[in-house]
Amino acid sequence: MVKYLSLPAANLSPPAHIQSPSVTESVVLRRRIFLLCVLSVIPALLIVYATMRMLGKPIKRLEQAIVEVGEGKLDMVSEDLEVREFRELMHRINEMKVDIKNLLVKVQTEEEQRQKTEREKLPPDLSC
Repeated sequence: MVKYLSLPAANLSPPAHIQSPSVTESVVLRRRIFLLCVLSVIPALLIVYATMRMLGKPIKRLEQAIVEVGEGKLDMVSEDLEVREFRELMHRINEMKVDIKNLLVKVQTEEEQRQKTEREKLPPDLSC
């Protein structure tokens, strides 16, 4: 049979010189903590909102420029975006539009040249 060593019961109450807060003090403390949390969240939300507005407009303009390329509208778009990275991206989109426009002109010229060459190869009585 095993004998267990018995220890005196632990005293978990606070020392006499530390007073436990009353119920009303506890409620006031909880309200203050809640208010502090709410007041901390408001500036964070304002920062998120401002960032979204600052980035949202340039992203919409970039999206519109890309949609225009897809629709075949190859006119230049102004690059007066505030964020440098967006401005560079818009510049690249404009360069792409110029390249596409040049390729279309080149393809059209080559096609016209091909048709002209084919007409020249036809016998004189079949040419248009």
